[in-house]
Amino acid sequence: MVELKLKEGLDEFASSTQRILIVSKKPDTPQYINMIRVTALGLVVLGALGFAVELVSFFLRTPI
Repeated sequence: MVELKLKEGLDEFASSTQRILIVSKKPDTPQYINMIRVTALGLVVLGALGFAVELVSFFLRTPI
């Protein structure tokens, strides 16, 4: 019984993966550049936020 459910689950996963691969397409150049820009902006924002938190933490730990 368990083997049957496992096989059904794997078959369902394979068919849904195949559907996704058929529908998906490669991004064109403007889309790709836009994704790179958004990713880079996210990295910069998260890095700046982490730096600000670390800076505040440093000044709070330093005795006056």
